[in-house]
Amino acid sequence: MRSFAFAALGCLVTSAALAQAPPTTVWQTDLEAAKKTALKNGQPVLVHFGAPWCAPCNKLENEVFNQPGFEQAISSLYVPVKLNCDNHPELLRQWGVDSVPTDVILSPQGQVIAKTASPLTLAEYLGRMNQIAQGGRSHMPQPGAPAGAALAAAPAGGAPMAP
Repeated sequence: MRSFAFAALGCLVTSAALAQAPPTTVWQTDLEAAKKTALKNGQPVLVHFGAPWCAPCNKLENEVFNQPGFEQAISSLYVPVKLNCDNHPELLRQWGVDSVPTDVILSPQGQVIAKTASPLTLAEYLGRMNQIAQGGRSHMPQPGAPAGAALAAAPAGGAPMAP
């Protein structure tokens, strides 16, 4: 009987500890705070647009973003921000985002340097983000350069958004 009581107590303690530890993520949800961090650290900002209703977004979330090591890899290159497209129509218009999932890459100074439809495999996603980060670092617009001077758009492949 004592061993059962200790086992039950152990389960309760473990459950309580797990319930109190919120999951950690490198994805930010505050674009302005991310821009400040990017400027301070000299890193570009990865702005990922998705939506709960978007099947390709959910697939990307499950098959790419939730993979071991993904967050560490992406945060070594970018200040990552995840935004629900339904909550940011002004940014969608400003950056010409017409389908999701879509990523917009900003220089540390906040200028758009790339826009791409998100690929749906881990290797494709990390490969593309690494390529943009490496190319972007040597081709980042200088302060005062026209916005979108180095804009690179990839073919759309996501879910179209309602007007």
